[in-house]
Amino acid sequence: MEFFLRPENASIWGEVQTLTQKGDDTAIAAYVAEAQRLTSSQRTVRVATQAGNLEGKPIEPGNLVVLMLVCRVSLTHSGLKKFTF
Repeated sequence: MEFFLRPENASIWGEVQTLTQKGDDTAIAAYVAEAQRLTSSQRTVRVATQAGNLEGKPIEPGNLVVLMLVCRVSLTHSGLKKFTF
């Protein structure tokens, strides 16, 4: 929430509110994932040891790859009725 409520992100917060009114949960989840990507300290860096592709982008040996550690819990599929903090 802190990311969305920053003064410089007021337009983004407005977009999220519009999506909420439309009931577009998929788009809201994408906004939340991007906010987590931009603000999370839960990341790690790895060095590629072999060539490959990651999300359609070529990775060569020696390239640094930043991994974002995100935990997603689905209330629907986990049997939970609500989050408890």
